[in-house]
Amino acid sequence: YKSNRASIETGKILDSLFKDSGITKPLNQSIESNLVLKIMCRAFESDLGISFICPKREKRKKLMEKFVFPATIRTCFKKGQVWGRFQENELVAVSLWLSPSNAKSLLKSTKPPVRKRRNFSPQFSSYFRHLEQLVSSDCPNDNALVLLYLCVEPHFQRRGLGSRLLRPVLENLDYEQTPCWLFTHSDASVNFFLKNGFTIKNKFPEPVRYNKISGPSIWTMIRSL
Repeated sequence: YKSNRASIETGKILDSLFKDSGITKPLNQSIESNLVLKIMCRAFESDLGISFICPKREKRKKLMEKFVFPATIRTCFKKGQVWGRFQENELVAVSLWLSPSNAKSLLKSTKPPVRKRRNFSPQFSSYFRHLEQLVSSDCPNDNALVLLYLCVEPHFQRRGLGSRLLRPVLENLDYEQTPCWLFTHSDASVNFFLKNGFTIKNKFPEPVRYNKISGPSIWTMIRSL
């Protein structure tokens, strides 16, 4: 708990030093869901997981916008939490959260549309089934909160906005003594979450194989008191 509080307090000090003028708050589905979708598509265009299930780069953004992310956004607004970071009244970063049971249901139901299946990797369904199994086996309990996605507009990255976006949710979780769980595919993301009070729960440094095709490495991480 002390280390978690230290990471939050350090962020507040940095905010004061750099005179941060942004604001983090829960988002409104009727007003901001389309903005959330556009940010996610831009931020995840080169993501290892998304690249694996949508290998055709020239079609990836359109496929994400129409088939990959909309159901996730609707589910998180309806059953979970969607937070945004604003800088000078512009939404520049978003995070999407669900309970483990709702995350498992969402991942289990994520399938490529039949008429567009040729544009997706044949490993699409296997990849999401594996993520569902990770939530089932690795997430501590259904009282936890799963961070499904955290994304920052590409031209706003590396400015500390991801940490500022996380802070209010993590403060609430600390107060409620609720653990937070996530999965990620990159070393850079692992280091980012370590700095925000998470620890590595399990790691799969060798590429996970789906139907004999190598997929991206996966780390699971947790932040608990």
